[in-house]
Amino acid sequence: MFSMHIDTALSWRGGQNQVLLTVRGLQARKHQTTLVAHPAGELRHRAEKDVAVIPLVPRHELDLKIAWKLSRLIRKLRPDIVHAHDPHAVAIAALALLLGAPKPRPFLMASRRVDFHLKKNIFSRWKYKQVDGFVCASNAIREMLIGDGFPADRACLVHDGIDIQQLEAATQGILEPAFLELEGLGDQRLGADQLWVCLSHFIGQRGHESPHQGFAATHHVGMPHGAAHDPPEYIAAPIVRR
Repeated sequence: MFSMHIDTALSWRGGQNQVLLTVRGLQARKHQTTLVAHPAGELRHRAEKDVAVIPLVPRHELDLKIAWKLSRLIRKLRPDIVHAHDPHAVAIAALALLLGAPKPRPFLMASRRVDFHLKKNIFSRWKYKQVDGFVCASNAIREMLIGDGFPADRACLVHDGIDIQQLEAATQGILEPAFLELEGLGDQRLGADQLWVCLSHFIGQRGHESPHQGFAATHHVGMPHGAAHDPPEYIAAPIVRR
């Protein structure tokens, strides 16, 4: 199977991490992939070491020039699946397939990682009608899509993943000392099963009450824990004690 993945973001957040994990996971299973990403984006920077990356990004949802370039790429490469990972990617992929697609037409997939209703304007309704299937990060998102009129049999649930080995390698010797310093715990050393951290953008949909309840339940045994808020410009206290 050959899949083309499209992400238009300049920044690096959870969605871009999932794109990279998906592409690398498919490659590990011997599937052919290519990634269309923002030329100056962090995703391109991190991916091009081991992923075929095509630098291309629309200036807006109706960028016909970029849609035409993407259409030519799709006709040349002939992927089985075009997977759009954000709303702008859905728009540009739908336009590209409208302007010209190989036969058989690639299956257009779209990732949905936010629990917002689909927009009701004419263009939004059109672009989402071109989507053959949604990959939803939670059941709540899937139910919302179905409520917005998308067919239930074309919306599948696939939870976001995490590369444990990559996380351990990235945080070894860095996260623990920084956390201990902020918590005023001096030279105390912690085992891997003793440190709880919640790092996220604190909005209601994320369900932060669950880790906070866990923090409260373990407080009496002296287990250190903390929470950091993303994006950083909104951080009031980088690590807070519960």
